[in-house]
Amino acid sequence: MKAHKVPATYLSGWEIPTLKDRIYVFYKNQTAQNGIVKRFRDVDRITTEHSYFMEEDFYYIDFSIDGIEYKLEKEINTFFNLNQYTITCEDDLAVVADGESRPIVTINSHETYQKYKDNMKNWSISDSSGALVPLSDFKDALNSFVFSVVGVIVEENYFANDIENKWNDVRASIIADTTGLSAGNPISITRKNDFFEFYTLQYLRVDRRYDDINPVLDVFKNIFSELGFTNAEIADIEKNGLLSPHPYFYGALLDAARGDKSKINQTISTLYNDFNMDVLMAPTGKSFLTSTSPCVTTKRDGSGKTEMIFPLTNQYCIRLRKKTNSSIDTYHVLSDEEVKAINSIIVADTKDIVFSELENISHIV
Repeated sequence: MKAHKVPATYLSGWEIPTLKDRIYVFYKNQTAQNGIVKRFRDVDRITTEHSYFMEEDFYYIDFSIDGIEYKLEKEINTFFNLNQYTITCEDDLAVVADGESRPIVTINSHETYQKYKDNMKNWSISDSSGALVPLSDFKDALNSFVFSVVGVIVEENYFANDIENKWNDVRASIIADTTGLSAGNPISITRKNDFFEFYTLQYLRVDRRYDDINPVLDVFKNIFSELGFTNAEIADIEKNGLLSPHPYFYGALLDAARGDKSKINQTISTLYNDFNMDVLMAPTGKSFLTSTSPCVTTKRDGSGKTEMIFPLTNQYCIRLRKKTNSSIDTYHVLSDEEVKAINSIIVADTKDIVFSELENISHIV
């Protein structure tokens, strides 16, 4: 299944005016050169350039990662019910007397899979005809099945039919909220909650955010230690997927796609309560860039305070800044130099490429 790392509905904010569903692509180290025109919607074949904003098998799940099965009980049980495998192994967890043989157990559910997966190399696997099945073939079949189900749940049911489906309205609403305002005026953002949900999911969606999650998970490890958990107990918790970035990523998305938005809502609540949301407008003749990682965290010049930047369209950008006692959401019209400063941050932050509706961006970076 092909999936956008950055939704096509989002990228439409940088669509080339004269070319439907096309966008200019710039490599981060070649922004002085003219951009390459690329189609960002309904891509049949993923080329090198397309791979930066689309990916085959984006929700593929690598079962070699400890804890990845933690949130997949329903899918793994369904796999065992639909596939006529006979899987047995010695119960390496059983306590037996010297000289006694270990009992043979059957693996036919999520529970038994989890319990005996560490002994997988010793599993005896056969199909409905009794023919032996190589372990690698079994793992491939399980991976492919779970991936296909998860891809539909997350990409189609949640992202495409829910979050992305309403993004155009959310974006239009934020822009409409600026109507009649002068630079520096307070702004009341009607659909702030919907914006924060989109922002949170886009943040989780980009693979390099695992690096950002790790320090948070390290904090939880320290808390468990302070609560008296031994290193062995903490290692067991981590192995079961509670302190690992990949299970955190899939767990949060799967829960939300299945209707449990508690993890997502915690983040939304923090953003809503702790951050001001400013709407920034580019001056005439200038525009904002975006990238495959549009959720950019940066330090405000001179203050050391963390801000988050999220390009909304080529003409509008969102800035999230930590609230103070007197701070409010504000509408700003930026100078040419301020737009260039934000674009330079976006270019520096991206892994590979940036996008624009302009063929040449050398004057705005």
